[in-house]
Amino acid sequence: MTQCNGLPLLFSSLGQKRIVADFQGGDLTSDGGLPLLREVDRKIRLIDALNAAIFDEAVLSVVEG
Repeated sequence: MTQCNGLPLLFSSLGQKRIVADFQGGDLTSDGGLPLLREVDRKIRLIDALNAAIFDEAVLSVVEG
């Protein structure tokens, strides 16, 4: 059986709104993954890593052209 703690996950605020994941149910939103992605990106610089890994020659031709 999985051992889960009941502590909420705290995220950076979004403007004046506090974002908390407490897994207690309630209202759901279709953009719920975006705050998590933002936090992952801030911690491990995910978008920068993806940008470095993807080479797009078409972009270089526009920049250098």
